[in-house]
Amino acid sequence: EKLRGDTKEYFKGLVSDSESLLPSLSNIIYYAETIRDKSKLRDGINLGQEITAQCFQPNADTEEVLANLEQLFARFIKERVLQSKKETTIEAFQSFVDKLAVVEEDRGTKTGFYDIDLMLHHLEGLTILAAQTSVGKTAFALNIARNVARDKPVLFFSLEQTEEQLFTRLLSAEAEVNSEEIRTQAFHADPISKALLLAASESVQNALQRLFIDDTAHVSTQYISSVA
Repeated sequence: EKLRGDTKEYFKGLVSDSESLLPSLSNIIYYAETIRDKSKLRDGINLGQEITAQCFQPNADTEEVLANLEQLFARFIKERVLQSKKETTIEAFQSFVDKLAVVEEDRGTKTGFYDIDLMLHHLEGLTILAAQTSVGKTAFALNIARNVARDKPVLFFSLEQTEEQLFTRLLSAEAEVNSEEIRTQAFHADPISKALLLAASESVQNALQRLFIDDTAHVSTQYISSVA
């Protein structure tokens, strides 16, 4: 009331213009989400610039640069995980307790081996398969991966055996034909084995739509994390 007439009208116009420029309350969440999403995209742009800068270093050591790139990717993924974590530990625990009150069908990952599933209930977290050499650890793990791949995608890292060797194992287990016959191609002399392998190849090919094999040797945990 103490303002002069022309000054008062000026401020009234300023307030009126600001109302038309500022987002309404109903749209504020949309604008906030847009800003958040653009911030995430900027993080991706910054990552790309860092990668480009690393690769264009003069006389750079290739292995060192690749190791740095793995660290950049790992840090980027870690930050995304931390940003996407919406629940506090107490809220997560309360959600866990609430789920216990409801009887649900077990949807955990099964190995496909009945006796093993009775003992483990389902695969969860880190499961270590250990035994002496040459007792079938790789074959067993590959069969588990094959069983799981019927319903879920599986990424299988092989640090010792090549992709072709694993294909031989898969075909051998599926067709119930000795792997030595496949390696030496002796199955061509047996029409039954040949027919079994032909049928098995179709089944394995279907499984490989969800079973991905990486036979890169000497990989780091950062590489596994970035590929997964």
